[in-house]
Amino acid sequence: APSDVAALTGGGELDEGMLRLLSGKEDLQGVSYLELAVDAEQMPINEMGAMLPSLRELKLTGSSLATLRDLGTQLTALRVLWIGRCAVAHLDGLGALPALRELYASFNDIADVGGVAELEELHTLDLEGNRVEADQLEWLAACASLRALTLEGNPVAVRQDYRSAVAGTVPQLEYIDDEPVTEADRHPTDKSAVAPSTPSLNSPLKVGTSGNSFSSVLGQDDDEEELARLEALERQMVGFGIKYAKMGIDSVVTLGELVAEGE
Repeated sequence: APSDVAALTGGGELDEGMLRLLSGKEDLQGVSYLELAVDAEQMPINEMGAMLPSLRELKLTGSSLATLRDLGTQLTALRVLWIGRCAVAHLDGLGALPALRELYASFNDIADVGGVAELEELHTLDLEGNRVEADQLEWLAACASLRALTLEGNPVAVRQDYRSAVAGTVPQLEYIDDEPVTEADRHPTDKSAVAPSTPSLNSPLKVGTSGNSFSSVLGQDDDEEELARLEALERQMVGFGIKYAKMGIDSVVTLGELVAEGE
């Protein structure tokens, strides 16, 4: 029986005999899952797909891959690929894996994710602990089947509006960082528009300076009696303003203090 993970770091060739040893099967045509750690520069794996035509899942976690092109062009049936901690810098070459549905590429050095745009079947993408910035989200939007995305530990994830930015740019997502996408993520509340409020007796006022009249603050549907009361207070404030201006005073007081003095 093969070991759980075979580490192939020395030189040599990944041939059928070695694949039988690794998979534990004599008939390589029936191998659907393979796990190994390999230095692809020392031991090329680009012919693996020709020898394992039925391979559906390939786990290369901890391998050394200069590029995903090291996988060759014959893994056309591959549906799940693990390449965590493989020193991968980009995702170019994924077009050779047309059936890929799940890609786990955490803790690499990936900044450019443009290669995923070629994967029409991609459903799950794990890019935790890479170097992905917000400008790369448009590439992910091109993956029409993408439903689950992990970007925790990337520069984009430190944004205050991180989840809404991702959900807005990649609207087909159902999960971000293993958490369901909510309506709040898709339609964040706009807190920038704050309705004007009616001045209170404790509102700070600049004595000796002019400002907007109360009539401009209140809407057309406000009570006429309340409007009249505020306009009277406005006239009283103007009088106090003139008084203090003549005295050379220009300090912050409240409307309540002015009214109290007038009483």
